Amino acid sequence: MTDWLNMTHISPFHSHLQRVLVIGLLVTVGGCAAVIEQKWSENYALQPGTRSTTPAVIDGDLNTSAPLLLKIHPQKTYGYPPAETEISLPEPKVIRRIVVHSSELKDFQLWAYEAETDAWKLIHQIKGGGKSRIEIQTHVQTQRIKLKVNTIAILGGRNVVEQILKGDSGVAEGKTFVERLSSLVGKAKLLGQLNRIEAKLPRVREIELYGYEK
Repeated sequence: MTDWLNMTHISPFHSHLQRVLVIGLLVTVGGCAAVIEQKWSENYALQPGTRSTTPAVIDGDLNTSAPLLLKIHPQKTYGYPPAETEISLPEPKVIRRIVVHSSELKDFQLWAYEAETDAWKLIHQIKGGGKSRIEIQTHVQTQRIKLKVNTIAILGGRNVVEQILKGDSGVAEGKTFVERLSSLVGKAKLLGQLNRIEAKLPRVREIELYGYEK
């Protein structure tokens, strides 16, 4: 009888251990529940004060679209010029999900601006896409996001530039494409016009940026 009583008696140490295990279990379960119940934030791209080089991609309307603009740099006078769009938020945000709506994008990159290094960092690259809705999971804190089309994917971008060069030989001197392009981009007053070439460039309907709801 005495042995049975001793077996059923729980020491203070074991009692404390049980309480610790129960508390740990509750904390673990609560933490899992918090992760499961984590909700997405509002679309940061629709916040007041957000700007884009192509405003139609942040107007909240999937029925509107805008072509990505050619980006020609005076320092680069070879190869195909890239096309891109940039979104600037009113303040830095932790972005965890990016949704791109476009049926004309196959190969493109997403970049995030790092204020500490004053440089752009590649955060994701898509190859062989082509879906009308592309969702990217990420984790980056930034105030600026750039979508950049790989140069080889631009639809006729070089032909458009070359037509402009051929159409005004008095402005763009030179026998080869490189010579004419170098001559033209050397004139700062025309650089802005070249950067706004829209013909045959891929169009984007919307870009959405999300974090976690606080």
